[in-house]
Amino acid sequence: MLEEPLPVSEEIHKTNGDEEWEGVESDNNESENEENNAVIDRVLKKYGKVQVDEGGGLDAQYNQFVKEKMDEWKKGYYKGKLKISCDDPKDTSNLTFKYVE
Repeated sequence: MLEEPLPVSEEIHKTNGDEEWEGVESDNNESENEENNAVIDRVLKKYGKVQVDEGGGLDAQYNQFVKEKMDEWKKGYYKGKLKISCDDPKDTSNLTFKYVE
């Protein structure tokens, strides 16, 4: 939005009849301001209606993806190194017992 009036050449101000055009510029500025405000309000209403995802968005999805891949890797690692299945509660309880001993 333009706050300062545009520079006007001095020739225009020196001509006769300036008095009849004095109020026209301010009326145009007021109507332009009203139109600009209407456009701004219309755009802001569109953005006001947009639903915001409070669930964390891409960060939450990325973190879930990493967690799933790490769990998958851990299962394969323990199965290869310790010959146990992480899905079997008996194997995991035996491992936990041996670890605590």
